Order: sequence, then C-alpha cells, then structure tokens
Amino acid sequence: MKKPELLLPAGSPEAMETAFLYGADAVYAGLPSLSLRANRGFMVDALESALARAHGAGKKIYLTLNLFSRNEDVDALESFAETANRLRPDGLIVSDPGVFVFMRGHAPEIPLHVSTQANVGSWLTAKFWRDLGAKVCVLSRETPFADVCEIKRRLPDLKIEMFVHGAMCVSYSGRCLLSAFMTGRSANRGACAQACRWKYGLFLREEKRPDEFLPVFEDDRGTYVLNSKDLCLMPKLDLILRAGIDLLKIEGRNKTPYYVAQTARAYRKAIDDWFADPDGWRFEPYQAELDTLQNRG
Repeated sequence: MKKPELLLPAGSPEAMETAFLYGADAVYAGLPSLSLRANRGFMVDALESALARAHGAGKKIYLTLNLFSRNEDVDALESFAETANRLRPDGLIVSDPGVFVFMRGHAPEIPLHVSTQANVGSWLTAKFWRDLGAKVCVLSRETPFADVCEIKRRLPDLKIEMFVHGAMCVSYSGRCLLSAFMTGRSANRGACAQACRWKYGLFLREEKRPDEFLPVFEDDRGTYVLNSKDLCLMPKLDLILRAGIDLLKIEGRNKTPYYVAQTARAYRKAIDDWFADPDGWRFEPYQAELDTLQNRG
C-alpha cells in the first residue's frame, strides 16, 4: 500500500516553506486573482522561485484556479494559461467546467485536478470529470465515507483527494451567498467574510402578537445557527489510510505558518507511524497536538 500524499495550504511563501519543513509532500497555492482567496497568494516571481525550490526538494505545488467564472474573468484565462505553461506547476485545481475545458486546451501538459468546489459526491460525477481528462478529483466534504470508498473502488485510475482537517462551510463546499448578502463580499470570489460564524439572535414570533419576540438561546455566547464544526478526521485516519485514498488535504490558505506547522507535523507523524505499525496505531497522541490549535470544535 502506498502512502497518501499529504497536502498543506500555502497562503504565502513562508507558509509553503513551513509546510515542507514539517512534512508536507505538496502544497496548494494561488495567484492573487482567480483562486478563491482574495488578497492571499503568490506573486508570479515568488511562485516561480517557490516552484524551483519545491521541485529541487522533491516536493510539489498545485496552483488553484477554482473560481466560478464570470464574463469578466474569461479574458484573464489566456494570460493565466501562458503563466502556467511557463511556470509548470504540478497541477491546476479547477472547479468551473468551462475553465477546465479552456485550460485543457491551452495548457495541455499540466495535469488538471477537480476542486471540491465542483461538488463531486458520486462515482458517476467523478467518472464524468475523469472522462474529461481530470487526473485528480477532490471530493466534496459532504460525501459520506462509504461513498468515498465506492468512488475509489469504481475508478481506480482516478486519484481521489479528500479533506481531513480544517474549516467547514455551512453551504455545499463554498457555494454560499450569505457573505455577499450581508457584506457585499462574495465567498464565490474568494472574499468570504465568514458571516456564518457570527453571533445571531434567534427569535420566535407568535402570529397574533407580531410586536412580541421570544428569544431562543443556545448558550452564553449566542446562538450559532449557521456555524459548522471544524473538520478533524484524525480519529478516522486509520480507516482513510486503509481505504487507499491518494491525497489527504488540510484546509487553510488564510491560516498562519504556525497553524500550518502544527497540522503538518501531526498528520505527517500520524501517517508515518500508521504505516510502521498499523495494528498498534492510536490516534490520541496526534489528536492531543491538534487540540492545542484554535478550532471550532
């Protein structure tokens, strides 16, 4: 059984260096535009230098191009393709079918990965993308594990990637309009204000007393109706490794290098220790390290 690739976020050159130092096999990064992380990413010159260093160390960098395109974005795709062809990242992470086909034609030598934003949750949808030319499919975080295993079984020639750690979205993997409605900042354009995590008051109103409101309380910090619990699959890592998933991904291009270091180290050691002694492996020591990080548990 082959070890899965451990994939960490790189919102900055410092985060990339940290990820590799603490055990990541690869990172995913973006240019400031077209990558669903506004104001986070690499300048072209910095990315070129980062790719040279990564490849020199036997590591990989995948470049994100996972926006849902509008007409105004189309003109920028040709320039992006030219940049990608020159830099030669190890893959492009794409969610929009139109962008996928465009990049397949304009950067045919670069492997295409299907982003979690594409909401792939069945083997039929994964097969559709494979038949279009995808080499890796990042499954939707809403996909039940039994379905993940079936997709892997039915499509052995398609690499399967799944998130194992990080923030969750209350919507289907990022297809959310709440931030845009509340603040004018669109999550689908990389500018999510995380409005789902704000404190909201929830009230009941009786039909015949329209001016009287009965507040509904959850706890002393407010009512978090939309606040998804963060993802942490360390307790299930044993099952994931036995299933032969190809790439394990940690969310967090907006996170600090410290966060990247801690998560990379915990999952790197957990994976290596499992392969050394799967029967004696226990998740608790690695979970204890992750519990030192701020999270929405």
